[in-house]
Amino acid sequence: MAQKGSSGRVPLVRDKEGILARLKKIEGQVRGLQRMVEEDRYCVDILNQLAAVEAALNRVGLMLLEG
Repeated sequence: MAQKGSSGRVPLVRDKEGILARLKKIEGQVRGLQRMVEEDRYCVDILNQLAAVEAALNRVGLMLLEG
């Protein structure tokens, strides 16, 4: 059973900093996607980047499940 933190809540994850770092990287990837759309980049390139973002989000989900 997980121990409660100082706030009285059970911590969600052990590697909070790692998850936050991944989410910041994903944020940058999404901004890049926005730029690609604004610049009318080739749709295959956008789809490849979109797949990378999706995979990164799935990895964050796994990290959360692993605790």
